[in-house]
Amino acid sequence: MQVVIEPSSSALVQWEKKGFPVFFREAFGSELQVLQFKEDAEVIAVMWVWESGKKFLNSLITPPFLPNCWLTFLNEYDKPATRHAKEKEVLKTLLAFVENGKWGYWKFDFPVEYIDFQEAIWKGTLPKTKYTYRILDLNNWEEKIDSKLRNKLKRFSDFSFEVRAFSSEEMSVFMQSSAAKGVAHKELLSAFNALNSVSTFTVIAEGGEYQAFCAIADGVCYYLVSSNAKNDNALSACGVKFCIEESIRRGCRAFDFEGSMIPEIEVFFRSFGGDLLPYFSIEGGKGIVNFIRRMVK
Repeated sequence: MQVVIEPSSSALVQWEKKGFPVFFREAFGSELQVLQFKEDAEVIAVMWVWESGKKFLNSLITPPFLPNCWLTFLNEYDKPATRHAKEKEVLKTLLAFVENGKWGYWKFDFPVEYIDFQEAIWKGTLPKTKYTYRILDLNNWEEKIDSKLRNKLKRFSDFSFEVRAFSSEEMSVFMQSSAAKGVAHKELLSAFNALNSVSTFTVIAEGGEYQAFCAIADGVCYYLVSSNAKNDNALSACGVKFCIEESIRRGCRAFDFEGSMIPEIEVFFRSFGGDLLPYFSIEGGKGIVNFIRRMVK
């Protein structure tokens, strides 16, 4: 097996049917790359990566705002053992690729269904465990919510929510609020804002006091990033409810809170009654970039 890195434009639309979110290439631009895993010249698996920096400061990582690198197999395997063997081979090939590559630092977050990282462990790379909350049953999601949250959601009719792109002024407010929380990538946020489509949507309420970005892939709606200028818990809670209802209107089967590793945010996301799911990340590198990162940690 071999892996090649290609421009995002090489991603084929038909891969969407396998669950690979090809539409992201419209927002990320030239820094977004696709890794193609090949056997006998046939692409059997793909994943998104974000390439940034030059010379000694270059990196290859999970794209900003995305919950994972979306490792996706394009072939169907009848036997679980065969699929498992392919997953291990892909991971082994990926590790060899980055170890022999030019990148000073690399980090990949994997979808929740990938749990076997023995190939990485055997090479001395220990996976890091992260968590996300995901509502798996959108038909009855309100039955599982916390009682305190239920009281906040009673104010839902007090707010007016819209699904639309933000104006330049609204976008500026959103970026200022996001920057205060450590969320950068101004150009990328602007591109997402202009991307409103079947697979992505932005929500705004109360003159911009609440704003949110969501993306849909393989039937799951991901709550990527949000902002609440007044830190009104009821408004935030009702905003999430609106996003969940919008995902249902769009035919989604699940709603993912896209990571829940910050204590203050974890409490809020947990109150929606979703299942706590672990997912894994591996990272490494070489040279001065990796040395600095290790020293900082």
